[in-house]
Amino acid sequence: MLETNPGFLFHDRRPLKEMVEDYERKIVLMALELSHWNQRRAASSLGLLPSTLSEKMKRFGLRRIKDDAHEHGSTNEAA
Repeated sequence: MLETNPGFLFHDRRPLKEMVEDYERKIVLMALELSHWNQRRAASSLGLLPSTLSEKMKRFGLRRIKDDAHEHGSTNEAA
């Protein structure tokens, strides 16, 4: 017989909404990194309007940080 508490299935005890938002943030970040932070290209790859991607970036606190490392081909993210 299954327990009525679904917590036994998942080690992550966060609410579903929080887990989904975390997963969405990771997908948005991955699209941005794969597009070299070209927001139009990232939005297109996700099937979003650029304005929608911009809203998600603001909500998740994602922005490209330009520094010496970026000039050498790597990118950073704001947490």
